[in-house]
Amino acid sequence: MEKINWVFDKNDYYLELPFGVAIISEVADSSKDQKIIGERSRFKAVLKHHNGSVFTPGEAFVDFGSAEAALKWGIIPEIDLREEDEQILGKLFESLEIAGRYLSGEVQESFQVHYDFIRQLLLGNQPQLAQTLVEVLQSEENFEKIHREIRSLNWMQQGDVYAANMNQHELVIKEIRNKNPWVIGRAFGYIPGYENDEKEMVYGLEMVSYEDAEKWLALKMYELKQPDEQAIKLEQLQSTLEACRRFLPEEVSGIHFMRLEWIQARVEEMLS
Repeated sequence: MEKINWVFDKNDYYLELPFGVAIISEVADSSKDQKIIGERSRFKAVLKHHNGSVFTPGEAFVDFGSAEAALKWGIIPEIDLREEDEQILGKLFESLEIAGRYLSGEVQESFQVHYDFIRQLLLGNQPQLAQTLVEVLQSEENFEKIHREIRSLNWMQQGDVYAANMNQHELVIKEIRNKNPWVIGRAFGYIPGYENDEKEMVYGLEMVSYEDAEKWLALKMYELKQPDEQAIKLEQLQSTLEACRRFLPEEVSGIHFMRLEWIQARVEEMLS
């Protein structure tokens, strides 16, 4: 379902939950504001618990969406996901699993790939997406491509420093003469450096050969691309969770729709 399936009856909207019922009532505005012409409705939100308790976020809201948000992001998760409740993660996992049953095709495949990753995030871990053999080979191919590109750059020598530019990052390799009398057979060492995204120069340790310095720079340029790859992964997770909500049938409790939204917000918070 694209949104929470409230049941409308007269001036009230009802949503059955495992622990009670949420109600949004449309009421006439009693404001004395002279700038308001004609009648204007407001919306009061309340949650009636099965144990008899009544929870309300306070004053009436100017529109239905604001009243719903006050329940969805305030009162309902406070009750459903109480800190003292040891079943918090179990409830979230349950909603994920229920949503997965209604997926098919490529969406189902994406869900299976991302499910364990999302679970680990909710458990407070920072997992790496499991790479398939194709992805591993693709990573190696991408690194080798960058390595070849660095070797073919137009390096300019000025004194003992070789400099080039790659993707708006300055690269340098400084040649230093070996002055250590205990090192025999190696006349020079090479210190690589690169300009990071903050425009600061970062240097590596002394390398035995010029080729080793090039390879170190290739690794750093490859690593600089990783945030973009993680952003793509986040977008994929977002798409999977959005599909989970979209394919939930109307007869499924609205609490599962809300939990999926809470999960998505948590995932975005941890990965952004």
